[in-house]
Amino acid sequence: MFASVSSPSGLWRDLAVALVALFFGIGGWFWTQQFPARAMLWPNIIFITMALIGVGYTIFLLQRTLVVGRRNADDAKPIDEAMDEETPSGKQRLILMSIVAITTIGYLFTFPLVGFYSATFLFLIVVPLILGYRNSRWIIGYSTITALLLWLVFGLLLNRSLPAEFFL
Repeated sequence: MFASVSSPSGLWRDLAVALVALFFGIGGWFWTQQFPARAMLWPNIIFITMALIGVGYTIFLLQRTLVVGRRNADDAKPIDEAMDEETPSGKQRLILMSIVAITTIGYLFTFPLVGFYSATFLFLIVVPLILGYRNSRWIIGYSTITALLLWLVFGLLLNRSLPAEFFL
């Protein structure tokens, strides 16, 4: 399942995604606490699951880094040769993670105004672009399918109202 995790140069991108899932799950859980008691069960389950996935994936990535680091300790090259040109520096990583965190916070404040499905669709397009993914067909497809699944589950199946769309 996790065999296709990025190389060490993409590890920071994967870690950023895991942390976004974690913080989005925690933020969403706090947000759902203002819901009426009868309407908060499924959103709570989804946000708690998202946070747990973020924690699990973060632990997996950190453990993988330690194992790979130990395995490659004997084959280590000098730092200049080992550096990948695409690997962001520590300052670049901090900036990237800060931008993703700000985007996530912006999403939480935007969807009551724009609508849940529209804001989610846009958020799922913007975050991969920030993280460096450039396969536009994959990004659009993933965003569309996720927004449609959320609509099917919450709008049709559970008949739960979410923040209305700005165009309705």
